[in-house]
Formats: sequence, C-alpha cells, structure tokens
Amino acid sequence: MKHPSGRWEQLQALKVSEGSPCYYQCVFLTKEHDFGPVNVMAYWDREEKEVRYAATSRHACKSTLNWGKRRSWIDATFKDFKTGGFQLESSKLTDPDRMDRLLLVMCITYLWCYHVGRWVFRTGKRRQVDVGSKRNNSFFRIGLDWLIHAIPIAIQYFKVGLFPYSSQSDPLMS
Repeated sequence: MKHPSGRWEQLQALKVSEGSPCYYQCVFLTKEHDFGPVNVMAYWDREEKEVRYAATSRHACKSTLNWGKRRSWIDATFKDFKTGGFQLESSKLTDPDRMDRLLLVMCITYLWCYHVGRWVFRTGKRRQVDVGSKRNNSFFRIGLDWLIHAIPIAIQYFKVGLFPYSSQSDPLMS
C-alpha cells in the first residue's frame, strides 16, 4: 500500500487489533499495478480470528466498515435463498398468497438453520460439514448441512429408543 506521502507499506505490517480498526484514505495498492486511489480499512474479524482488509471508493471510516459488513451479510442471504440453499427461483410460484406462505416458512427455517450453523461453528464442529481451513459456507448453509446429516441419525436413535426389542413392533416399519 502506497501512502499519499509516497511511502510503501505492506498490509500485514498494519497494527490492527480487536476493536481497533485502521482507516487509510487515498492510497494505492500493489507496486506492480499502482491501483488507486482507494480508501482502505483493516479490521480484526472475531469469528475468523484474523485481520480482514477492504478497499472502497467511499470514505474509510467506521460507518463505511459497518455498511460493508452488512452488505456482505445481505449478499450471503440472497445466495442462501436462491442458489445456495432454498432454490426459491425454482418454485415457479405466481400466486402472491402462496408465495407469502412459502416465504414465511423459509424465513423461519432460515433462522433455525442460521442459529444451528452458529452453534456448529462456535462448538468447533464446523469441519464436519464445511471442509477447509476457513469457513466457505454461510452459517445458514452450515446449519442446513448439519441438520441434513443429523436428522437421519436422530430418527434411528428415536426408533431404537422407542422400539428396542423388535422391528415388528415398530409402526413406522409396517
């Protein structure tokens, strides 16, 4: 990053700690391309436990940083409702009342899966459904994948707990 004074500094050298983001105005990125001027924000991501960087044409400040975080969350939510989860565009519903009911169910399910995904992430079980060293999927997707994996196991446990002696007494098997 080239400061307005002309001094170059590597992004990794910026002193960023939790709760203390850094903001830089009118800087240029990469010596090879001298891309800019842009405004740069560096902040500590508590969930990923690493420094994140964002370049923007807006003034680099706390409100811009918060706006960017919200925007990225909104983009992930659109993906969850469309290609990354519910496949809403495949419903082909045209009746507004039916669409309203579908969206209500989707919103409730979304919140449930999101909170399950946060729980999976916070309890260190993420890699069981989201491989890789970094989180690749949204909390919704992690939660949905966890539930898809866990529900058949829970059903088997439920069946064994209710009918431990024979499959003949199992009404689900008849």
